[in-house]
Order: sequence, then C-alpha cells, then structure tokens
Amino acid sequence: MLCLPLPDFVIKKINSICRSFIWTGKATNSRKSPVAWHHVCKPVKQGGLNILNLQVWNSVALMKSLWNICMKVDNLWVKWVHTYYLKGRNYDAEINTNNCTWILKCIMTKIQDISGVQHLWNSMIAQAKFQMMKVYSMLMGDDSRIDWYHLMSHNFARPRAKVIMWLAIQDRLPTKMRLHRLGLLQDTTCALCGVAEESVDHILFHCSHTVRLWDRLLEWLDKQTAGTMNFNWIKRVTKGKGQNKGMLKATLTEVVYGIWMHRNKRIFDTVMDNMDIQCMARDIIDTLVYRRWQKPNYRKIIVNTLM
Repeated sequence: MLCLPLPDFVIKKINSICRSFIWTGKATNSRKSPVAWHHVCKPVKQGGLNILNLQVWNSVALMKSLWNICMKVDNLWVKWVHTYYLKGRNYDAEINTNNCTWILKCIMTKIQDISGVQHLWNSMIAQAKFQMMKVYSMLMGDDSRIDWYHLMSHNFARPRAKVIMWLAIQDRLPTKMRLHRLGLLQDTTCALCGVAEESVDHILFHCSHTVRLWDRLLEWLDKQTAGTMNFNWIKRVTKGKGQNKGMLKATLTEVVYGIWMHRNKRIFDTVMDNMDIQCMARDIIDTLVYRRWQKPNYRKIIVNTLM
C-alpha cells in the first residue's frame, strides 16, 4: 500500500471476505450483514469496531511515500526520484508526468490531499516523523462520541459477548420483531416466554425468564436497578472508571450474551431445554472470574462478591 493504489474492485473483494468472516466465520458471503461496513470501520468512540478502512488507509500509505520524498529520507528510491524527476526542486513542484512511472504518478497525486491535513502535515515535517494513525483518524473525520462509548471501552468481557452487546445497543440483533419489520418472518412471539412480542428490550430485560437472571447477577454484584432496566440504565450505571465499573460492564455484557445465546438455542436446537437460571449465572460468574483472577486489582473485588 506504500506504493500501489489498490483498485476499487480489489478493496471491495477484501472487504467482502473480511465482512463475511466477521459475521459468519467463513470467507464466503452467506447472509446480509446486520451493520453497514462503513459503520463497522468507524472508531469505537464513534460506534464502530475500528476495522481499517482500506481505501483511506491506502491513501495514508501513499501520503507517507510522498512525505519520504519531501523529507529526502536516506532511501535509494527517494534519491532516484530526486535525481531523475525533481532535480533539486521541492516535492510539490510540477514535474513531467509523461515520463513518470505509474507508481510515482499515483504518489504525486496525493499532494492535493495534504490540504485536508495541512496542520498535521506541517507538524510532521517539523518533527521529521510521519504518524500514519493520526493522519488516518483525521481523514476519517467526525470526532463526535456516542453516549455508550464508555461501555465498550475497558470492557474485559469476551470479544464475542462485546459484539452481541454492540449489536443489541444499536437494535441490530435479528429478533423476531426486527425480522418481521424486514418482511422475513410472521411469528413475533418471544422464543423464551411465548407471551409478548420479541423485541430487543423485551427479550433482554422484560421477559419473565431473563428478569430472574438479571436479579441473580445484580445480587452477586450487590447492585440494585432502582427502576426499569433498559439500555439507558446500562449507559448510566457504567459511566466512570475503576475496577468496580469494569466488573459491572463485563457482567452486564456477559449477561446480554448469555440471554441471546440461550434464545438462539431454544429456536435452532432440537432440544427445548428450560432456562436454568442458577446454571447460567454460575457459568457467567465463572467466565468473569477466569478472565480477571490474574489481575490483582480485580482479585479483591472477586473475593468480596464470592463471599
């Protein structure tokens, strides 16, 4: 990427493979993605998964090659460019592109992109250090933060659980209500209680089967809801720093994941088992203890909750 602008069809193909792997674990596309790829590529603070945007990253890499030419780094290729093309002129001087190689033409076209990061470019020229991630972040734009960024930050829950929480808080989980709105399903009855309509809020917080699991885990954390449980409550109680907040974020994330996996098991598995609250709560607690017992700062919190 430092010397070749990847063709759009190549980037599209790579993105297709990455997208399929994220959602299905396979390289072939088998179903529609629940979240648009450009949103997935956003930074975590903007609600994405921080997957590299290849098109922007390719542009940044080419700008680094342009920066190498500008700084006249001790590189044989850079010396060759200055000797045969620039001939003592500045990097932004107009050169005869008819005799240029295709690679050099692509690199020199990035001069027009410098205006978008001019202040940072001047700073990197002064420091003699090119910072690719800073340029990438500036080109991605939009510094606004989502109001649930802190829930994803410093959350030691399993990655698979964090992705489910990420989807749930954006109402992207394929619940029966969502599939019904998309015209893919007629039955909207909750897979667990069989009474209410299966929305994200219902199956995660208000279903009679899941409420008992929440009560058990919040009792373990010595935490009370003080009102109706929903994502607004989760956003509010997980704000702040410290080990207690970290334990709370991970616990809430693992509970959401556990409920969703049990719901899927009830729908897709042939065995219709009952929801064993004590067993599920024990599995979640074991997962949390396993992932943080080696951290001295969390060990005291874990001991207190297990007593």
